[in-house]
Amino acid sequence: MRPSDRYGKWLRFAVLHHTDWPGEKDHYDLALEAEPGDNSEAEVLMKFVSDKFPKGKEFWADLRRMIRRRYLTYEGTMSGNRGRIKRLDSGIYCQADYETVIFNGSKLKGTYVLDSEPCVTYRNIQNAILWMKTPAVKGEPVLI
Repeated sequence: MRPSDRYGKWLRFAVLHHTDWPGEKDHYDLALEAEPGDNSEAEVLMKFVSDKFPKGKEFWADLRRMIRRRYLTYEGTMSGNRGRIKRLDSGIYCQADYETVIFNGSKLKGTYVLDSEPCVTYRNIQNAILWMKTPAVKGEPVLI
């Protein structure tokens, strides 16, 4: 699915807290579904990593790789001595257009603006950064 094919479609997301991974700092994973479906083994989640919980007026995250859809619901110990993950939030999101993303989770909620070069692409995920901020115009409506 090309990024433009996602415009206007509600897909799932999860925010995971990844801890106790030897040699790695504790961090947050923002997993965004790139295409709808039910196959839990399909690698269709774009995994963004951040040192802070993604909320508030702005946040950033590095796109690391594609991961399996099962991480939308999984909590517990990771295989290969890679620590533990706990799901802190989940819900649905919509990429309304090239630069507008709407989240509807229990904690991550609202309209955000992608504030960088093309970064959420399904095919080219190397070194991508997701920098999001709330709309700069005071009083602008939130579309959820």
